[in-house]
Amino acid sequence: MIITENLFVIEDVLKELAKAIGNSWQAKKLSLARREVSEDPKILKLEKNLQSAYDEFVCIQKYGSYAPGYNDKKKAFYYAKKVYDLHDSIANLRQSEMAVQTILDEVAVKIAQVVSENIPVDTGNPFFNYKQKKNCAKDCLFS
Repeated sequence: MIITENLFVIEDVLKELAKAIGNSWQAKKLSLARREVSEDPKILKLEKNLQSAYDEFVCIQKYGSYAPGYNDKKKAFYYAKKVYDLHDSIANLRQSEMAVQTILDEVAVKIAQVVSENIPVDTGNPFFNYKQKKNCAKDCLFS
């Protein structure tokens, strides 16, 4: 790779972009949501309950319905997961994470389009808007 002045300019612009994303209100909201989740004793208790239910379920999961108490432990695990996921702070955290990830996905797509229209960008987000090329493999998605 040949190092030119353009490479340093691109690096400086990308550093500014990273700072701008880090200072966005979505990133600040994510930081506040993470702090709220990490400091809430109720959530810590829910995490502990979820982990214990998961550990109990994993121990007998490989035996399936032949293991005694399989259905009860499976229901207990899914219930603990549901209670954890539906907690307001956890839901806010997930929404904030999704908002920041959407920004990062959009930036990645824009950068790829500047280089070439034919660069596939895998955002990993099934809700992200894609344009699919007709002469492409099964899972080849372009933005």
